[in-house]
Amino acid sequence: MNDTFDIDIQLTRKNDITLKALDFFTKNDKAQFTIENACMAIELGKEDFYTLYRSMDDFLIQLIAYYTRTIQDLTDPILTDIKVDPLRRIENLYSHYVDYYVNRNAFPFSTIASRIINSAESEEVRQAACDVINLVKHSHYNCLLEAKKIGMIDFKVDIDKLSEFIIYAWEGTLHCFYATGSIKSLFTFNTILKNNLLKTK
Repeated sequence: MNDTFDIDIQLTRKNDITLKALDFFTKNDKAQFTIENACMAIELGKEDFYTLYRSMDDFLIQLIAYYTRTIQDLTDPILTDIKVDPLRRIENLYSHYVDYYVNRNAFPFSTIASRIINSAESEEVRQAACDVINLVKHSHYNCLLEAKKIGMIDFKVDIDKLSEFIIYAWEGTLHCFYATGSIKSLFTFNTILKNNLLKTK
């Protein structure tokens, strides 16, 4: 019983640490992913850091894993809802995202993942970051493929490039939102998504 309680406390502490790290590396986009910066971000000394994590690679992999779970919890129920047509599912996802990001101050991830890919020395870390970007892209791709098969969008549309564009356009929109504090950019994105990017035939 005590062991289970201790594990729960450690998991809660790691989640809190992960949120601090995401906040730090989002707001300090020039910061390198080093032990020193990680300790500054999570307000721990190196000794405490190594009590929780085996290495910097372990820290980054767990940060990525946390965000992967967050993305899946958000996207899966919406993008797999077969009662709704596939293009509306994507629209619904981003309407939900607006509420989620505005009210929970969540963090854009693709830019952080790209920085990890470019700076990490470990192939395992780079692959973990690539995997989460591909996970998001694949979930969009599946909806677009379904829409293409049932004739909702033109067969000439490159859905691989479209799914990638939507994801990175949203990340850029989020950065604009954080920089200005205005929600206008979020609603502009949703309007363009609905009326242009996901326009039916």
